[in-house]
Amino acid sequence: MADGLSILWATAPALSPDRSGRTATGRALAGQLLMALGGTGWTIEPDAQGKPIACGPFARHVSIAHSRNIVAAAASAVGPVGIDIEYRDPARDLDRLAQAAYGAEECRAVASDGHSAFYRIWTVREAISKATGDGMTLVTDRTDRVPAAMADGTFVAARGDWVLAHDVIAQDFSLALAAHVASPRDRRALQARTLAGLRAA
Repeated sequence: MADGLSILWATAPALSPDRSGRTATGRALAGQLLMALGGTGWTIEPDAQGKPIACGPFARHVSIAHSRNIVAAAASAVGPVGIDIEYRDPARDLDRLAQAAYGAEECRAVASDGHSAFYRIWTVREAISKATGDGMTLVTDRTDRVPAAMADGTFVAARGDWVLAHDVIAQDFSLALAAHVASPRDRRALQARTLAGLRAA
């Protein structure tokens, strides 16, 4: 594995702005991350719900997301992983969207901290949903999932063996990573890292 890391992520500009270009970029990026974690001959195939599945010599997990012209991917050797990236659109009706999707504590965070809280919570919720394969049903279930005390760039432990992180990248984009890690030792090791420290070169 690359420098002993068990999770890696990266971003890249999409090959083209259409769906096929973003899909090709995401699969290529995820494949590079899988090789960096070890092994060759990886392919990425969608399951019945469209979730990308890593097919190769070891049990690995991948996630792919895109926003505008940026594609993000993550690969994990320690459990299901989800990544999300979102353009931080200042014109969105954040309070209305939060009320429709978030838990009560998360709504209070948006009311208090506005734009930054909304996108931190949204991308983390999407990252969890990508890791589980539950999609928008989980994102909009109005259940609190994102710890209020998250600081950008660092990993925090959450209920159910989740380890979560968020940061602002490329100035106007939020990126979140969610990993379901059963091993307490691996969770502690991940919490000792920064999100930027897991970014592949």
